[in-house]
Amino acid sequence: MKHTCRDETACWNAIRFCAWQHGVDAAGVIREAQRRNVPARELHERFERSARHILTTFRARVANDAFTPGIFHIEVLDQTTFWIDGLGRVWRISSPDFSTDHLINATLFLREMAPQLMEILQPLQDLTYNQAAEQMRAIPLMGALVAETWRRVDSAPDRSR
Repeated sequence: MKHTCRDETACWNAIRFCAWQHGVDAAGVIREAQRRNVPARELHERFERSARHILTTFRARVANDAFTPGIFHIEVLDQTTFWIDGLGRVWRISSPDFSTDHLINATLFLREMAPQLMEILQPLQDLTYNQAAEQMRAIPLMGALVAETWRRVDSAPDRSR
């Protein structure tokens, strides 16, 4: 599909409209994209791709890199291979491109979001924060993120000598 933005300003405006259509906080997504140096054209293309693949399976959206920016995709919790960041980018957890900082931030994000996520996954349970965080350990994605963190720690050179 041919990209439709004439210039940078047109792209940011198109992103604001796309975010509104998807019920996403445009200012937050734009701020995050700028913080991570993601060009407006790339972010706009992500919104367009996600709209074309909105009703396809998780696996198909991974294959087409088609996740809506600004939305937490709950189905990511049921698998152990990929992380979808806040800009809709797909990261293979075991890849060196998925930095250790990003890995730790993803793990901390899930831990912080534990009460809200467990409310969605187990709506009839009234859990404390600690109970929800403990139950997050059973989530496949959380297990994969923690295991990859330990793998990297164990394979890092010993710097104590």
